[in-house]
Amino acid sequence: MEIPCDLILDLLPLYQNNLCSEVSEAIITEHLSTCDCCNQILEKMENLIDIPQGEMDAVFEKVLRAALN
Repeated sequence: MEIPCDLILDLLPLYQNNLCSEVSEAIITEHLSTCDCCNQILEKMENLIDIPQGEMDAVFEKVLRAALN
């Protein structure tokens, strides 16, 4: 089953923080095994410093745009 990147991107913060279900984790891991774009985004997310919650949406949007360009 092919999972769209948009869905994976929605779940990456949960995956990164080990908060998703085992089923979701398996699906994300499988997707990441073949998707360079989502891997790049996850890598950039892991390299972010702590950001106040109010600024997180803007930062996440910038990271996504940079990774997709």
